Amino acid sequence: MAKFDNPYQHAEPKNHVPVKSELIRNLLIVNSLFMASGQLASTYDAPNEDPDNPLNPEHDFTLIAHYKNAERIIIDTLLIISISFRTADDGLKAHIGKDAYNQIVKKIGNDIFNEEESYIREAWNKIIHAADLRPLYRLSDYADNKHEIWYMTGEMELTAYPGERWTTLTLYVPAFIEACFRWLHITTKP
Repeated sequence: MAKFDNPYQHAEPKNHVPVKSELIRNLLIVNSLFMASGQLASTYDAPNEDPDNPLNPEHDFTLIAHYKNAERIIIDTLLIISISFRTADDGLKAHIGKDAYNQIVKKIGNDIFNEEESYIREAWNKIIHAADLRPLYRLSDYADNKHEIWYMTGEMELTAYPGERWTTLTLYVPAFIEACFRWLHITTKP
């Protein structure tokens, strides 16, 4: 039988440092899913020019797959993004000190929420601790007697657990994603 060393005793740190390429990939996934929602819905906004081949949302399998899966993927990925960035942010704050951190990072993302002036770190915290995250939808201009097409607006409603200082906020996802990319740009090397 092989003898194994106790892994706890190894000298290397066992921290969890997020991988920049994974952070970027996850940000692009969320951004792409929100953009695709509007693009898929807009397919049905224009008048159908081919009477022999009418547009039918029931046969648009990309639209159906998007409706069934995009919301869950977005919510799960936003949580991964927030935990990963918050972890990296904690490491940065510990490494450079609170004063330097506040000068560099504190001002990123003050346009992320609808109601309060908040910054990227608070956004990550609110996503992590939200009781409910829900994309907001708008009805597209497409209308027939059988179908309505809804698309995501790029906003998420976050609801807190009872007892939190905040109750419900609207997260502007494009501003959130841009703030995350800005954080990466400011705090990491190319």
